[in-house]
Amino acid sequence: MLSLQADVDIPTTMPHGHPRGIDVGWAYFRSTSHGDPVKRPGFFNDLHRKLKSRQGRLQKKQKGAANWLKLQKKIARVHQRIADTRKDWHFKLAHPLCDGAGRIFVEGMDFRIMAKGMLGKHILDAGLGQLVNQIVN
Repeated sequence: MLSLQADVDIPTTMPHGHPRGIDVGWAYFRSTSHGDPVKRPGFFNDLHRKLKSRQGRLQKKQKGAANWLKLQKKIARVHQRIADTRKDWHFKLAHPLCDGAGRIFVEGMDFRIMAKGMLGKHILDAGLGQLVNQIVN
């Protein structure tokens, strides 16, 4: 076995592209420093009626019965559909941001505190933290 140790300085690469700042919020999902605001879509609001009716029917079923289990699976599929469409939209939104930017600056906010307010349902529906995680990672 041969082991070598050398003191070599590897220069860090400079970021290419333009720096971008991102402002996330409730009225507009995100606005960049280049000035292209994106409206907040309502993933949960679109399927809320279907979810509400199925959950109402679930209350009338006997817990643990076969029809109760079938309805539980249908409700889980609606929740999964909401999550999948949200995640897909976040990927489609984050991809062009990351491609053309050398550095991305995101507003530092605590989304857990925002979710406890009056508009918490809408903040959670937008999934602001999920977009920030996709940009950072």
